[in-house]
Amino acid sequence: MRSYIVSGILDHQRYDPSSHSFRFKHTMLMLNTDHLESPKKLCSLISIEKTGVLSINFKNMIDATNKPIGEKIQRLFKLQGNQSKSSNSFAVTTPSVLGYSFNPASFYFVINDEDKIENCAVEVHNTFNESHLYILNSPTAGSSKSSKYTHEKQFHVSPFIGREGNYEFEFELTATYLKINITLFHNNQPIISTRYLGELIPLTRKNLFLNIRQLIFTVLLTESRILKQAYKLHFRKKLPLFNKPIPLAMTKIALSRGFISKLKIPFV
Repeated sequence: MRSYIVSGILDHQRYDPSSHSFRFKHTMLMLNTDHLESPKKLCSLISIEKTGVLSINFKNMIDATNKPIGEKIQRLFKLQGNQSKSSNSFAVTTPSVLGYSFNPASFYFVINDEDKIENCAVEVHNTFNESHLYILNSPTAGSSKSSKYTHEKQFHVSPFIGREGNYEFEFELTATYLKINITLFHNNQPIISTRYLGELIPLTRKNLFLNIRQLIFTVLLTESRILKQAYKLHFRKKLPLFNKPIPLAMTKIALSRGFISKLKIPFV
């Protein structure tokens, strides 16, 4: 498989304790890790392991080493006893823009010969300069196109909700789109759901040029969008704040640090 630009819409819905929703355009890259290790196979507008207008830095993904991303992904699942026969691995993420990066979630997939997701992991970042890896093993359900997984919530993301509950992840990958659904349940009731549906656009120089503005906007506007929604939840809807708990295993200090973690803002 080739690498892609993923251009779509992200929908977020909070059900409890107060209803709240928002949606916006969100553009990412779905990168074949073989292309990251052989930069000539990737679009020349993306810098690998060096600062550029758009760049990918290996140390910002999974761990702080500069090892190739494909090697990191395969090792991640091997350590979990879930080594794949396939070597087709992909990172779905946003690049750094002029050295700046804040990525709420990156997705790491191993895709089999039938182009279905076989193994996956989700790396989540919060505004406290932390990241956490959810390694998803043993799908609970799915179809010929999609895979579902469940995982206990282990990471403090929002100060407006506790760390209790369980996530349900659903991924669907076809030749033309990527769909991601993530729902947080507590006491069997949905609390928050996030849905993303993105069109797969082949990553060529021309297509990147046509989509580069939206990709840059996605990166640069993420933290301001977080602040805007946090303001609404705290000051308009009067949601109480949850104290940040002690981090659990698989949580680490994030090397790609956004600006919110450098500010003293009471609701983030």
